Amino acid sequence: MKKILILGPNPVWQKTMIFDRFAPYRVNRAQKVFAFASGKGINFNRALLSYGAQARGTILQFLGGDTGRLVAAELDAAGVTHWDVPVQFDTRTSNTVLSLADQSMTELIEPNGSASDEEQSFYWDLLQQKIGDFDGAAVCGTLPGKTPETFYEKAIEIIREAKKTLLLDTAVAPLRLFASTKRAVLKINREELMQFAPSESIIKSMKTLRSRFDLAVVAITDGPGMASLLADDGFHEFHLPVLPKVVSPLGSGDSASAVLLAELVAGTAPAAAFRKALAAASANCLTDRCAVFSRRDADAIEAQIEMVTIKESKGV
Repeated sequence: MKKILILGPNPVWQKTMIFDRFAPYRVNRAQKVFAFASGKGINFNRALLSYGAQARGTILQFLGGDTGRLVAAELDAAGVTHWDVPVQFDTRTSNTVLSLADQSMTELIEPNGSASDEEQSFYWDLLQQKIGDFDGAAVCGTLPGKTPETFYEKAIEIIREAKKTLLLDTAVAPLRLFASTKRAVLKINREELMQFAPSESIIKSMKTLRSRFDLAVVAITDGPGMASLLADDGFHEFHLPVLPKVVSPLGSGDSASAVLLAELVAGTAPAAAFRKALAAASANCLTDRCAVFSRRDADAIEAQIEMVTIKESKGV
């Protein structure tokens, strides 16, 4: 079994409230409420567990305060391996409102503190000590508070020196962060892509990013719309089936990232790996929990995804 180190420095204690119909400016009574450990790194690992035996994850994160202890206790109860760097601020909380009637979602995230220079150094040291034991690494999500973006630059440098497969799934990264990855896998959504490389053509935007920063794979999701992938063997379009019912999209992007990297480190070709990743993301929409899905549902959806390939490695 392959091993993936998940850099998820900004976890969250999440409360989700589900309503039949949410009406702003009125009293709304939820039909269901649940609280759980979340954040992109934790959801990435949860998706690996949902997917099965392809890869196992270990989470490297900052944790602090009572909410941090809640996060750690849930991960311990689930048997999840996590290495926690203690910080002087409380791990953030988030409240999500889901309205089933119109499938709308509102998320309220509280601010949190920033990692000190000493706390950042401790994280880097732990990463340096452990990265050699892993087949791949994922950089997931935001940084706590005003922790500088150079934090990720240093972390990526450590991963590159260890020659590990790297997946980058963060929308807050400056372009200079991409420049430090070299042959990494970039998985973002279409809106984020257009922020980094604006163009009327998604192919042109993807080619711009890939060639400029020497990325091995650029994988773009667009909710239920067409997904796209650019790799050494060319450009691929993925047309997703219409789902019978969407319960919650929360965690779908993290599910796609987790399955994509798990398949890549196992030797699956990028296009086939992304097809499986998109199927997992769709299956996640059928449940009310982040990055929790049925592998059987994912396999059934994968069979319905239409892939169109343009086999041009240089001139797509």
